[in-house]
Amino acid sequence: MYKLVFYDIENDKTRTQLAKKLEEMGLVRLQFSVFIGNGNPVYWSKVFEKIKKITQKFDAAKDSCCFLVAEEKQIKKMKIFGKQAILNNFIISNPAFLIL
Repeated sequence: MYKLVFYDIENDKTRTQLAKKLEEMGLVRLQFSVFIGNGNPVYWSKVFEKIKKITQKFDAAKDSCCFLVAEEKQIKKMKIFGKQAILNNFIISNPAFLIL
């Protein structure tokens, strides 16, 4: 199951902490505030647990973090201008993830 994770966080420290945690958990950065990952429900449950701790620091009126489920065929159909290689490498290699 693929998920796109995207966020809008005003506080620099909180935003950096979230980005580092997503990278540590094996997600691939597509843009500054957009990540993609692939994993089973157990994997995503662990991701949510880790992210929930960080979101407790959010300013509820300004900050958000969203997870969008996407099928592989939808990801492959996505139109990308520019750094296409990042997404192609992710889909082709389908890397294993480290769960911390």
